[in-house]
Amino acid sequence: MTRTISLIQEPHEAYNEKRDEYLTATALKDFIKRPDLCRAKRAGEIVEPRRRAFDFGAAAHKLILEGPESFEAEYVVTDGPINPKTGEPFGPSTKAYKAWFDENIGSHLQIVSTADKATIDRMAASVRAHSEARHLLASGEPEGVIRTSIHNVQCQVRLDFVNWDEGLVDFKTITNLDDFYGDDSHYHRFDYGLQVGFYSLVFDKEAGYRPPFWFIVTEKNEPFHTGVFRMDDAAIEMHMERARLLIQRVAECETTGVWPTNYEEARVIG
Repeated sequence: MTRTISLIQEPHEAYNEKRDEYLTATALKDFIKRPDLCRAKRAGEIVEPRRRAFDFGAAAHKLILEGPESFEAEYVVTDGPINPKTGEPFGPSTKAYKAWFDENIGSHLQIVSTADKATIDRMAASVRAHSEARHLLASGEPEGVIRTSIHNVQCQVRLDFVNWDEGLVDFKTITNLDDFYGDDSHYHRFDYGLQVGFYSLVFDKEAGYRPPFWFIVTEKNEPFHTGVFRMDDAAIEMHMERARLLIQRVAECETTGVWPTNYEEARVIG
């Protein structure tokens, strides 16, 4: 690949704060389900609670893609204060835990349990042991942001990793590697194809070319296998066109102010 752009480096919080202003791949998936849902989430009218799986995935991304030094700058590994009555850690929602956190943990740090850190370490070792995954992550830039305008819609992406020789790399965690691709797979269930198309479209708009796209997928439990998947070029182009058409529909909604619910007409139950 030819490097023709500079990626924006910024914290996750700064990126997330701009989701009302910039369309993301996640918002585009919401738009497919219900355009009004997409609008409401971007406007902050619907705030979804943080999921533990998201926090775990973010910690795994930090260590595996950015390295131990970056991980230690943002995370502290601890199980928190112990309840003397039960011998178990206090829950994060308890007063004792919050008081301990305020006194012992800096506001800029996030907590990872010792069990989760042990799991992430096993995952990192699995990635390092996989020759193709290791090669893809050997050089490049992690967590780079690109912002651009497509059909007058402001769009942004946060790329897991850009290997300037090999292409865009997205890192996924999974329970069973066999479930990543195939019938009723994570790839189809979570519409990773649209993510590929949206990321590639935004990159192409700014860089002037469409790069290869790779997934590195690692199990988050025994046996902690890692697999590497390369997107077919024709599939990337198909999903880029799909993303382009969806962004065009978003532009129409922004212009008219009409965001359908997709339930405007009666549905037939058969």
